[in-house]
Amino acid sequence: MANIEELKQGVRISGLIPNQIVTIQSVEDFGPSLQVTYREASGRLDEAILSSEQIASLVVVQQHQLHFDVSVADDFLLAAEATRIRHGVQSDPFLAVHGSKIEPLPHQISAVYEYMLEQNPLRFLLADDPGAGKTIMAGLLIRELSLRGAVERCLIVPPGSLVEQWQEELENCFGMKFEILTPDSLRQHREEVFQIYPRMIARLDMLKRNEEILGWISKNSWDLIICDEAHRMAATAYGNEVQKTRRYMLGEVLSRASRHFVLMTATPHNGKDLDFRLFLSLLDPDRYAGLYRSKDPIRLNSDFFRRMMKEELIRFDGTSLFPKRLSKVSCYDLSDSELSLYREITFYVQTEMNRAQRLESSKRVNVTFAMIILQRRLASSTAAILKSLQNRKGRLESQLENFLSGKITETSDFLDVETDWDEFEEDCSIEEWENISEISSSITAAQNIEELKKEIQTVDLLLQKAVEIRNLGCDAKWKQLQEVLQFPELIRDGKRQKLLIFSEFRDTLAFLHQELVSVFGYSSSVVSIHGGVSREERLRLLNEFRFNPEVIVLLANDAVGEGVNLQQCHLMINYDLPWNPNRLEQRFGRIHRIGQTKLCYQWNLIAHQTREGQVFKRMLEKLEIARKQLDGKVFDVLGQVFENNPLKDMILEALLAGEDAIRQNAVFKKLDSLMDTEKIREVLKAKAFASEVMDMSRLLKLREQMERARIQRLQPHNLRDFFLRSLKKLDLRFRIHADGSIHLIRIPAYLSDFVQEKLPSSWDKITFDREIARQTAELSLISPGHSLFEAITAKVLSLGRAALEGGTILAMDDAKQNSPFLVCAVKMLVTDSDNLQRPVFEELRWLIMDSSLVPKEAGTGILLDCRPLTEVEQTVKDIDLDWVFQMDLSKVIATGAIQLFFDELQAKISQRQERIEEQILEIRTRLNAEILHLSNRAEGFRDKVDQGEQSYLGLEKNARIEMERLEIRREQRISTLMRQKNLRVISPRLVTCALVIPSELLQDSSSSQNSWSTYEERRRIELMAMQAVIAKEIQLGNTPKDVSDQNLGYDIESKTTNGDLRFIEVKGHSPTRTEIHLTRNEALKARNSPDKWILALCLVDADHTREPAYIQGFDFGEPGDFGRQIQLSVKELYNKLKPSGK
Repeated sequence: MANIEELKQGVRISGLIPNQIVTIQSVEDFGPSLQVTYREASGRLDEAILSSEQIASLVVVQQHQLHFDVSVADDFLLAAEATRIRHGVQSDPFLAVHGSKIEPLPHQISAVYEYMLEQNPLRFLLADDPGAGKTIMAGLLIRELSLRGAVERCLIVPPGSLVEQWQEELENCFGMKFEILTPDSLRQHREEVFQIYPRMIARLDMLKRNEEILGWISKNSWDLIICDEAHRMAATAYGNEVQKTRRYMLGEVLSRASRHFVLMTATPHNGKDLDFRLFLSLLDPDRYAGLYRSKDPIRLNSDFFRRMMKEELIRFDGTSLFPKRLSKVSCYDLSDSELSLYREITFYVQTEMNRAQRLESSKRVNVTFAMIILQRRLASSTAAILKSLQNRKGRLESQLENFLSGKITETSDFLDVETDWDEFEEDCSIEEWENISEISSSITAAQNIEELKKEIQTVDLLLQKAVEIRNLGCDAKWKQLQEVLQFPELIRDGKRQKLLIFSEFRDTLAFLHQELVSVFGYSSSVVSIHGGVSREERLRLLNEFRFNPEVIVLLANDAVGEGVNLQQCHLMINYDLPWNPNRLEQRFGRIHRIGQTKLCYQWNLIAHQTREGQVFKRMLEKLEIARKQLDGKVFDVLGQVFENNPLKDMILEALLAGEDAIRQNAVFKKLDSLMDTEKIREVLKAKAFASEVMDMSRLLKLREQMERARIQRLQPHNLRDFFLRSLKKLDLRFRIHADGSIHLIRIPAYLSDFVQEKLPSSWDKITFDREIARQTAELSLISPGHSLFEAITAKVLSLGRAALEGGTILAMDDAKQNSPFLVCAVKMLVTDSDNLQRPVFEELRWLIMDSSLVPKEAGTGILLDCRPLTEVEQTVKDIDLDWVFQMDLSKVIATGAIQLFFDELQAKISQRQERIEEQILEIRTRLNAEILHLSNRAEGFRDKVDQGEQSYLGLEKNARIEMERLEIRREQRISTLMRQKNLRVISPRLVTCALVIPSELLQDSSSSQNSWSTYEERRRIELMAMQAVIAKEIQLGNTPKDVSDQNLGYDIESKTTNGDLRFIEVKGHSPTRTEIHLTRNEALKARNSPDKWILALCLVDADHTREPAYIQGFDFGEPGDFGRQIQLSVKELYNKLKPSGK
């Protein structure tokens, strides 16, 4: 229990905040009460007025006392490693990459690590082209922010057709589980669903339509919200008015509900700057909202915007990411009977759509939709139209029976509200689309019994003709497909290549499946995927197509049109063409995607006698002309070409024109104008709006960063070693399989208390190697952030907390100095005045300090080379350690940390302050322009009032109210930014400290005589060897850099003439030395990057050195226990060496 006298500046207390120890900053006496200002462990300042009863309930925590208990060395080393892993970003800046199953590309790394992670808070528009892997970038972002403690609650809002793809990719690639928000979960949990599942995926239009859900989202505080296909959140400026769609208003709600907010779209700009500013205002309404009054161009700063085009994306070797692709038209003639059926059904469709014009709005829209579906099925196959006519006849007859019996008084309306079917088709899942397409066969323009009877007769006649054609086996399209199957591009070395065939309709797929199996001669040659295939079966069939050589053809509708990677195939056929050009691009994107290395071919089957066939043929021919003239760079252009003039509308116009030549010519004239090469060039120019190109200098810099991170990574070896040691420490039973994976036989229930989820009772097939995990689906890839790993790490830290706080004494073999020194971990924090609960920067830094008290920065892995003292070493007395215990270590270490790291933190502070100053300038400029505009309007209205026109009085009042509101908002926002700009470095906090003694000082006289050399001689040989290796690297044309004092696990970083890095560990030795040693840190780095880590042997004989020799890619064996070295025979190593530089 505490008393008033004990509460002073610097005292640490518990009981004020649950589960936290805080440090008192100041105390003010208020009679019977005290006002206490305190700092939490996070760096956040707060204050409280405490009564005498509350003071009595507090507990004074003894100050952090370093007593260096040698008996806790094992616990200390394990807990220190857990601490290092918890702050893994200091060791491995690409921790999320190395803990996932992905192999990211330069533009993906750049987006996440150069752009988005640099912003806090993050408000960002990621506008890369389709196929760039924005889902991968989002996954990396979520993973990194989670590892840095910045994201616990995350909501992803994609279109409905993409929700499962998001869920699958985040789990399969990153091991992150997201729940999909469903009507069932909403009914069961109501608003608590967002608390039960902190990581959720919700369909865009599901949220748009439900005000109650939006209210629940607003009540919850989200760390990160990501909106995919965000261009659908559109608003349009008309004069002085802004028309907001419901999706746009949803975007406004989501923006306000989250600290970090990311919009993702490949089409951010529709060609109208005002609309684009409105879109950007979802990120920051103060910078962009309203109707901008300035003529200045939009400034797209890198703090909130990044766009890269597909044509400019490259690999790390500088080669183009996407191969060339060719799209070809394959035309065919319908038979006379097929052409007759086509014309009669098309006439029926025209008639019904014309009759629908007399209907009220919602029914007119739905009839049009039903007729479009019928026409599309007609163009797909005889099988599809036959099934549609059968269904339509049956459903209309059922309605007639209900009419005659009095059950209904009007025909089915399908939906009771007006619907935008273009939006609906884009947003709904394939399963929903197939179901609605089926139901639509009951929609009719008939208004009474007589009209319904007449329509049934018409449908029956059409059905009879379709049956006749099927029975005759007359199918011109199928014959054309058979011809395409014989094209030389589809056959290589006498073997058929894998082929993807798309059709919109399940009945067409079933027909093709049967016919193709007959052609190939065995049932396993063809697999089919559509909306009726379960998720698990879909994945199985996709893998069969990818990896089973017996499977030749994948038949699919647009269930695989988005989000499926089929780069194992480079050939595809569109058996029928979708009326949405985006779907056409998405189909080709299944094979023409990241990872594809071959020239991609697409054949489009077109009946050129049909109206829609003529439109498609003209469009594709024009696109091919543009492709040739624009050097093939017409990727993903059709969606933007037809953005304001939908292709669907042109096809409908061609159908409704019938034999009217004037109307037909008008359609083709408009199409020719849109598809003109110069117009496409303009579209490409607009598409490239504010895009950037990654030049070779940026690429080389990024590649260097990745190579350095790869050799320093924690995954897999450091993490696996820590995990196994922790299991032994916690006395958990486990088994290691022959493939190296781990079976944790029993997981105690108490571990679940450390994480947000209930852990299973056991866990088999655990691996830390992402290369192995990519090849074996049943393996669980474990890394920081995984619930099991986090639980075990937390338990180790709880057990080792006392050892960390008290410190220990350790030994180091072959130390680079010959006197005892301290190894310290300190937490460096930077806060602002706006959000004291969250540090702006937080880093765990390592330093060493000897009796000179001069601090030196240490590598994060320095303790890997330290070990507990042996019993004999613990008895050594004649080592001078008085300097350690004769001063205030915490103060000395904090001072040293400030000397080492303050300037670096100050540079980061300056960069952040510059960005905030830019925001302040932009916000002040925009809001001042808006305020001036409102002021002028108000004065204009006042003039009218003064002239006696009293009707303008209300307008003047409204303008002045809005002007006052903007003035208040301007001052509030600038005040907030000024608080965010007020950054300061918090006093460094000591996390742990160890006293390290070079093992040579701990040896008795007999063992010292047996040592291979004295410290001075060893250092002389090491320095001469270093000089020899550096000279050799320069001779080879490389650029070496001495990093031996940074404890990185190698001594020299050398850059070759082509920009590659090599990491060289130098081992100098005398002629009499028979062994050399690899430290644990060195051995781990050798295993991390065997193709880049080089062991350089250099014989030093008196004052002469021989030419260094290199060993590369050699397996030096598993690293030993903490501080234990691997002993290697000098003779055996020379037998394995290769000349340096090769």
